[in-house]
Amino acid sequence: MMESMHWPLENVFLSNSNSVYDPSDPPDIQLRMHPAAMLRNCCATLKILECDSWHGFDCVLKAGTYPAYPQLESLRIKNLDCLNSAPWVISYPNLKYLSVKTTCNYIVDTGEQKWKELEKSVGSDVVDLYLLGLPCHIREIAFSLHSLSLRFFGPVIATARPTRLKLSIPTELFTQPIPTYLEDPALTDLESLVLDVEVWVGGWRGDDGDTDVDCFLGYVFSALRRVSAREFTLFLKVGRSQAFPWASDAVVIGEQDDGSDGSEEEDLSEVEIWANGADLDALVHRFFEEVPSLEWVKLSIGLPEGDSQKRAESSR
Repeated sequence: MMESMHWPLENVFLSNSNSVYDPSDPPDIQLRMHPAAMLRNCCATLKILECDSWHGFDCVLKAGTYPAYPQLESLRIKNLDCLNSAPWVISYPNLKYLSVKTTCNYIVDTGEQKWKELEKSVGSDVVDLYLLGLPCHIREIAFSLHSLSLRFFGPVIATARPTRLKLSIPTELFTQPIPTYLEDPALTDLESLVLDVEVWVGGWRGDDGDTDVDCFLGYVFSALRRVSAREFTLFLKVGRSQAFPWASDAVVIGEQDDGSDGSEEEDLSEVEIWANGADLDALVHRFFEEVPSLEWVKLSIGLPEGDSQKRAESSR
């Protein structure tokens, strides 16, 4: 077992403990699978720990038995259900980067432990960070935001008070009349904002076609002015959905009476019209005019036709 080894490891990746982990094992056997226990002989050197589906993290060590890893700076955990995160602060007191991507929205036991500050935290969704309940300042945060998880955004931001924030936004949040997440009062410390927007138009899953992009940008201007942001990045990817996703599996027999193949050219949506006609250099200039505090702006638009892309960036 690894707990008997004495290697000066700096980077460890643990994956898929299903073959060696049995919930019916006695507690002392289960606890040997906890990374903090099994790697204790390299606690003085370990800097990066990544666990994918490693169920040893589900175990709870006895109080006072958590070894400290003073050099550990990066902890990545994914594909686990319920996590007991309270001991992490004991074992990894100087952590800077934390990435947690859970599989279910189970309650997470956070206890009363807390770091003073984290450099960066990444989650697949805002719920990941909410469930961890990390009561500390996190300088940089990146996660996805959806309509069902939107209610967790305020509590997470109020606790973390990030200076750098990246939000991945789907169609339903981009097209809502008022993007309330941009008006959250807890964003007062924000210096850099990245919006990664993916919009689908047409078909069964797309936008209804009346999205006002300029109106959305107006809320962005207001949000950036309110916090005196220094950097802004917008990635806007526009995709087109099929009217019927199963249509590609259909067998076409013959042609129409008029000789056509029966397909019809769909009208462009408002988002596509805006994206095709947007002058990004002029828009970058407008950002600088609307938000005097900005020092750097980057804009990128991906279009469905041939996966074409438009870019512009500038600093002052």
